[in-house]
Amino acid sequence: MDVWLRAGRGTHAFSFRGSFDEVSVLPPRPDGPPLPGMRPWHVVVVGVHLTYEFDCLMLDRLIPLSMPMPTTPTLHAVLTGDLIESRALDDQELAAAQRVIRQGAKDYAKATGHKVPGAPDFFRGDAWQLLLDSPATALRLALLLRARLRAATLGDTRIAIGIGSTRRVNRRKTSLSSGQAFELSGHALDRMSGYFDLTAAVPHDVGWAAEWLPVVMHLCSELARDWTTRQAETVAVALLHPDATHEQIGTLLPKPVKKQTVTSALRSAHYRALLEALRLFEDCDWPALLITDDTR
Repeated sequence: MDVWLRAGRGTHAFSFRGSFDEVSVLPPRPDGPPLPGMRPWHVVVVGVHLTYEFDCLMLDRLIPLSMPMPTTPTLHAVLTGDLIESRALDDQELAAAQRVIRQGAKDYAKATGHKVPGAPDFFRGDAWQLLLDSPATALRLALLLRARLRAATLGDTRIAIGIGSTRRVNRRKTSLSSGQAFELSGHALDRMSGYFDLTAAVPHDVGWAAEWLPVVMHLCSELARDWTTRQAETVAVALLHPDATHEQIGTLLPKPVKKQTVTSALRSAHYRALLEALRLFEDCDWPALLITDDTR
């Protein structure tokens, strides 16, 4: 791969030559290499299927210090959603719903260890989008956000999951990012039937998976549609603590309850059936499924 970078002396200007789509020179990172008299910079080179990041020094040219060279494209999951019947929410309720989604993403990242590099970004008031580093856990987060909203009696949200590569990630405003995963997610939300509140999309050239994945999501949508407040609270805790017993889940609820109450709530919420879908989604080898020789 032919990569050539050069920075103007004393300026932020640079030139670029190579088979990539974009180069970004970001401000010095506080954790950069401590080299006397030299300012470390972070460079992002974005291609159709690959994103390279490396540290460099701002001299007459950009000198790579370390440049990881992945052998396969990096996949991400993008969740795009909009609040259901948001016109019925006043300004305070709308702001509260936004906080619930943002906090849900933070709690998910803390509990699972998976990063949310593109935090929830709201646009048009009731629409939102976020980026995940792990496609396998996208369904769990989608169900968590819906459960959290229902538990807070702030309605619900439609969600479309897109799994694919990314081209440009705007970490400050996720909705300004671009790439395959963003396009798949956005288009899937636009095309979603009024019969469902949850769907997913992958590139059509992967074959059968592009057909069965939306169907599984639609079934999950139906199972989650009628959650009560108590059921949603219980499901939200169970999703964040998959290894917890029903007794432990009961102690983690806002108002602790007995084991039998948790068991009853999860049964009524069809949680056992949702677990089957979660296992299927999380055990799937997404890189093996989506990355072909044409996308390497």
